[in-house]
Amino acid sequence: MDNLHLSLIVEKQLKREIRILNLLNEQAQSISGSEIARILDVSLSTILNDLDVLKEKIPDNWTIEFKKNIGYSLIITEGISMPNYMRDILLDSPLFEIGITIFNNELLDVYDWEERLYVIDSTLKRYLTIFRGVLKEYNLKLSTSPVNIIGKEVDIRIFYFDFFHSSSKISQLEYPTEKEVEFFEELKTTYSYDFLQYHRSLYWIMVVVRRNINGNEIELNQELVEIVKKKISLDRVEKVENLFLKVFSQKISFNELIFLYLIRWDTLILGEMNKLISIEIVNEEIKKMVNNFILKQIKKLRIDRHVYPQIYPYFILFFTHIFTMSIISPLFQKSTYETRLFVQTTHASLYHFWLDALLENKRMFKNMSEVYFEDIAVQLTMLALTYFKTDFSEPKHIVFILETSVINLNYVTKLAERYILNNVRVTVISNSAFSENLVETFEADLLVSNIHLETNQKIVYISDLPTVREWNYINDLIFNLEELTTKYNLNIKPADDES
Repeated sequence: MDNLHLSLIVEKQLKREIRILNLLNEQAQSISGSEIARILDVSLSTILNDLDVLKEKIPDNWTIEFKKNIGYSLIITEGISMPNYMRDILLDSPLFEIGITIFNNELLDVYDWEERLYVIDSTLKRYLTIFRGVLKEYNLKLSTSPVNIIGKEVDIRIFYFDFFHSSSKISQLEYPTEKEVEFFEELKTTYSYDFLQYHRSLYWIMVVVRRNINGNEIELNQELVEIVKKKISLDRVEKVENLFLKVFSQKISFNELIFLYLIRWDTLILGEMNKLISIEIVNEEIKKMVNNFILKQIKKLRIDRHVYPQIYPYFILFFTHIFTMSIISPLFQKSTYETRLFVQTTHASLYHFWLDALLENKRMFKNMSEVYFEDIAVQLTMLALTYFKTDFSEPKHIVFILETSVINLNYVTKLAERYILNNVRVTVISNSAFSENLVETFEADLLVSNIHLETNQKIVYISDLPTVREWNYINDLIFNLEELTTKYNLNIKPADDES
């Protein structure tokens, strides 16, 4: 479950239980109660109590298993799946009911909500305070007469897109109607929606159409409207206008047609970028600054433009998207919480390289009302990551501390050599007592053991007969270590030598 949905869960214990289930479900191996407590930043006793409660609450086909010195794991057999279970939890949560009801234009006052949710005034106020905190991230407010989301229409649409599209990772909270799907399928040919991401586009269509037919009109910068108007075929616009009237028996404004056209930028597949009409929305001065910025950073990252000829057009496309969509709303610059956290921790060096570069070149964004530099740096990191050269450190070294029967020991040792990634050294220790300086002695990057060790060192515990999931988990850890210790050679030439 993503951070947006988790933020809308009102009960703290339920929120912890969901996070525990997600942790158990995502782990390739068992996880200790202490580690869960550390991740959730609560006491071990609280986690143990939550686990006891969960054992009674989870579906019959689920089991939370505990192995001494190993930890907890979640076993799911046939029956209700994790996505469906999470959906049921969300739909039972009051803020999800309020959010979906507002989206469907059923606006109730606080007294109606108290009756509908069977809560008293103070409880509803607490719920709505939580909702306001979430909406604030979207520059939105919450009214109470009736209960409704207030703010710029485009920001409301961005919130609802995030709200519904991110739920595609679980069973859907809201499905597009048959008419919305019909309209979308026609758009695939009329407005060239066929080369875009299917589900992302479909959920944008659902949000745009639903808000529009419920009387919520989009407002756009008229200068941008005029620029786009000159670029697109008026015959195509008329076809979409007639299509909307045919499907929904309702007219659609020209601004909405332009928004439907522009929102394609948010659903693009990079390899199909040549099918988008270029929109020039910046002056020559800004364009020159952006071009120089891209060329300079590509050179610093040692990206070979002959090997990757698409990289420069990709960067140009990215900045065109940022400048164009930011005119509609700066929120289009933002990454999800999960993406931001992943990039900032897993690719920290490259992320800070881009953040520093952006802050040194703020003038590129001087005509923008608001700039989310950290989010832009996150996206540039992901765009550049697979193309630039790196100087990797020495191969990583895993030290296994194992004790088991003679045959089992040989078996596990051979499995370790077979399953662990190439370019990783493997050492198995079974004939030495563990000591705190073992890591330094063997220069170990990762310690793995099937026995409990009294130590402050970070130990990855595995079963006596490790499963494929456990081997994959170790490989994931090594991969992340490689990413975190990568040394980026970013100083090829002084800035003055760049052109």
